[in-house]
Amino acid sequence: MVFVRFEGKMQRFFFNIRDGDDFIEDPEGTVLQDRESAISEAKAVARELLVAEISSGATPDGRLVEVADHTKTTIAVIPVRSILSDP
Repeated sequence: MVFVRFEGKMQRFFFNIRDGDDFIEDPEGTVLQDRESAISEAKAVARELLVAEISSGATPDGRLVEVADHTKTTIAVIPVRSILSDP
């Protein structure tokens, strides 16, 4: 077993979904290493939403994954549709 020592402080990030006027708030959040990790996680969430849309026969719409930090301040917004062009 390998243990990796991490010197930094882990942070809680929230992944909220905005669909037009509808807003689904992430009540628990996820503890991650840093902002870059949170953005990567948001892209994974957006990818899951995109797969669900396409699987159901829907056209990718204007849904957004909003990343908020521990103060609930939005630090990034990932349009679900943008995942189509993200390698």
